[in-house]
Amino acid sequence: MRHQLRSLLSKLIFTFLLVSIAGTLITSLIVYTSNRLAFNRLRQEQREAAFVDEVLAYYEENGSWQNADLLLRDELESAAEEDLPPEFEGVQPNLPPPFALVDADNNVIIPNRQVAGFTVVPPEILSSGIVLEVAGEQVGVLLLDGPVSALNAAEAEFLAQTSRA
Repeated sequence: MRHQLRSLLSKLIFTFLLVSIAGTLITSLIVYTSNRLAFNRLRQEQREAAFVDEVLAYYEENGSWQNADLLLRDELESAAEEDLPPEFEGVQPNLPPPFALVDADNNVIIPNRQVAGFTVVPPEILSSGIVLEVAGEQVGVLLLDGPVSALNAAEAEFLAQTSRA
């Protein structure tokens, strides 16, 4: 009888230990995944806000989108290159800008992959964009070209530290 109790106790301890380890691993995976998603969402929101500020400042300064394709394209392309993973550093991949700019009449000012080939953008595509307003009047729409790209070294280190914690 004593031997059966010890055997049963050993099995219970082993089972509780196994359940505890499995629960810890599952919790760690959930926390890691949610942190990564939240961090990428934050990066995306910051990126969008920076582009919105940039294009609105251009419009407010010039009163129109005239020549915006020349002046803003350089800044948008350099931002796209900044988002490249480290292995592409120094390589000129000639990427389209990460955002498309469309004026109030749905005409493409700065194209990206999403609206390449369009001169006038259909309303169903515009509905997913960020409306640009100056003095309460819609002056355009900014369209996102996809998720944020690879993390830079500082961002990767931040996520690694968060995961370790």
